[in-house]
Amino acid sequence: MIHPKATPVACHIQVPVPLHWQDDVKASLDQDDRLGVIEPVPVGETVTWCHRMVICPKRNGKSRRTVDFQALNAHTIRETHYTQSPFHPARSVP
Repeated sequence: MIHPKATPVACHIQVPVPLHWQDDVKASLDQDDRLGVIEPVPVGETVTWCHRMVICPKRNGKSRRTVDFQALNAHTIRETHYTQSPFHPARSVP
């Protein structure tokens, strides 16, 4: 749910991937491409929304791919979903 007057933001500058993670990140991207989770953008095709991939370390030292959605989040319309904390329904059970 994006605000109708939002101006699309496309980031065309990549964040460098550390050398010791490049093979793992490439293999992970290729696997997601084969599974249809992501798809490459053909050369010469324009994009309206394009967000930066950022590589972060996991606790075990391997790489984790994340996406920086700050520009999209600024134009997102938020819904409010009120729910009770689990404590209250649990206490209402006789």
